[in-house]
Amino acid sequence: MPFDPNAFNDNPRGGRQTVPPGKHRVTVQSVTWDDIKAQLEVTFSVGDATVRGWYPVEGPRAWLLAGLLKAVGWPHVIEPKSSRSVDQALLGQELEIVVVENEWQGKVRTQVKYTNRLPGTRDRPAPDAVPAVDNDDDELDDIPF
Repeated sequence: MPFDPNAFNDNPRGGRQTVPPGKHRVTVQSVTWDDIKAQLEVTFSVGDATVRGWYPVEGPRAWLLAGLLKAVGWPHVIEPKSSRSVDQALLGQELEIVVVENEWQGKVRTQVKYTNRLPGTRDRPAPDAVPAVDNDDDELDDIPF
């Protein structure tokens, strides 16, 4: 059965508001691994509105995931199938997205086109990084008492 990543706008039960086209400051609300497509489905929220983006982990469009990780200040390796690794890198992080409208099979839908780093976002340390300790014992050897 084919998977249409833009079908989320056609929720017949209503409910979820979608983010209109344009630039938006958003928060990563949820991340789900799609084993069949080898991609991450990321839900961004701004207020009560949400929009989803799909980020392949291999192939020619894998640069989208790299851009997302860099936009949230995570330049480290992640294991996409590990929810712990992905959640640590993405959940709750703020960034800017650019939402565009696309027409597919006669229906207009919104999708995340670009992810951008917010001004002032710094790279975060790797989870297993140990803070550097300045342990200069050589200086203590020179004290005469």
